[in-house]
Amino acid sequence: TNPRRMNKLSSALFVLALVAAVQAQAPADPGFPTGMYAIRPDPSPGIVDELNQITVLTMNYGGSDATGVEVELNYNDWGVTYHGWQTIGTTVVDIPANGNVEHVFEHIFENRAHTCLEVKVLNVASGGNDATFNDRTQINWEVVNAGEDVYIYIP
Repeated sequence: TNPRRMNKLSSALFVLALVAAVQAQAPADPGFPTGMYAIRPDPSPGIVDELNQITVLTMNYGGSDATGVEVELNYNDWGVTYHGWQTIGTTVVDIPANGNVEHVFEHIFENRAHTCLEVKVLNVASGGNDATFNDRTQINWEVVNAGEDVYIYIP
């Protein structure tokens, strides 16, 4: 194709086709948005000895499907029973190009504690992913006893 002989419309169509071809070949990039968008616990705060549901949003920022993405949710309770990171569960998801998937993990916490929830992609190279900066995120979260008054300082 000779760009000098193309009119504006055909030039624009050529560029769009070229951009689409490049995006279609882009690798998958599974990962997480920042903050409370990636990890959404319910109820909040969590309740000791009751079923807590934690929804995890996993994104695919890449132009190719991400298949077989291993997602793990962990918690780290800073209360009486500190044992380091403990796994709540893992799941395997397929995420379409430029899409997202939600998965709900369930867990019953045994103790009141300030808790960190962490979600991460275990197989960081899935789908050709080389942008690993977004393969892990965490939030702070409180787990309290049922009926307990909770005071949260907000500056």
